[in-house]
Amino acid sequence: MLVLYILVTIGIIIMVILFIFFIYMIIMLIDEHFEGKFDYNFVRTSFVMTVAVLLMLSGLHWYNESLINNGDVLNGLILMMIGGVIAIGLLSYTIWKTNLIYAILITSLQLGILPLTHRLLRGYGGAEN
Repeated sequence: MLVLYILVTIGIIIMVILFIFFIYMIIMLIDEHFEGKFDYNFVRTSFVMTVAVLLMLSGLHWYNESLINNGDVLNGLILMMIGGVIAIGLLSYTIWKTNLIYAILITSLQLGILPLTHRLLRGYGGAEN
C-alpha cells in the first residue's frame, strides 16, 4: 500500500511539472509571436500588470481593514488608484504597440492572473472577499 501511495505521489508531481512546463511553453510561444509581429514584450508587460493587480488587491485589503478598524481608508484608496493608473497606462501602451483587437486579447490574458492572485492572497489570509 505504501508503494502505491509513493507511486501516485510521484505521478502527481510529474504531472504538475509537465503542466507548468506546458504553460511556460505557451507563454514563450505567445511572447515570440508578439515580439516578431509587433516588437512587444509580453512577459515584461505581464510582470508590470502583475504589479498593478497586486497594488489594487493590497489597496483593497488595506481599505477593508481600515473600515473594520475605523482607520484611515485613504492609503488603501491611493494604492488602488496607483494600480489602476498602471493598468490603464499598460493598456494604452499595448494599444499603441499593437492594435485594438490584440490589445484586448493581451490585456485579457494578463488580467487572467487576477482571480489566481486573489485566490492566493485569500488562501494566505490576505484579501477577505
